Amino acid sequence: MKSTFRGASILFLMALVLTASMLSSCKSKFLDGDIVFHHSVSSQSTAVSNATDSELTHMGIICFIDGEIFVFEAINTTTFTPLKEWKMRGESKKYIVMRLKTFPDDLTSKIPEAVKYAKTLQGKSYDSLFLWSDDEIYCSELVWKVYYYGLGIKLCELKRFADYDLSSSEVARIIQERYKGNFPKDELVVAPSDIYNSPLLKRIK
Repeated sequence: MKSTFRGASILFLMALVLTASMLSSCKSKFLDGDIVFHHSVSSQSTAVSNATDSELTHMGIICFIDGEIFVFEAINTTTFTPLKEWKMRGESKKYIVMRLKTFPDDLTSKIPEAVKYAKTLQGKSYDSLFLWSDDEIYCSELVWKVYYYGLGIKLCELKRFADYDLSSSEVARIIQERYKGNFPKDELVVAPSDIYNSPLLKRIK
């Protein structure tokens, strides 16, 4: 039953065009595929904020399951979290929601492949080293890859660690603790702030 539930929820997640007309008549102002951001209260949030010069340190993708709003996110594992629980992990329970400004005409034809790809990411462990492989995955990597490899939409250009501000003491501490002197400064990476600033997105909340 659990696998069926998750498979169906991924299908809802990716069906951006097919569900838009139906959901527009619902009370919720959100749609499947909307991207949600907040300032997480996690232990690494300060370092992420310092490095990216942004208060947005965690993110996920909204999906509807049996009429309830969930967030597909990478936390301990890649999982579905009820929005009402997800927002509790944000500072002051505040969050921002973004949406594609326009939906590509060929998006519907890409949904089967998108569902297939999204399933490969489900249940992955959280990547505390922020590496670009699919072995483990972090929050903004999950969102970027679902849109790019699943739907063919490049939300933003990728960066490298060296492109961010690594000068703060908190960032330096995280680097030392996690990489033990082998920090891959040229590793491809994407931050929540990079996706938030995407010219393809508009803010709806």
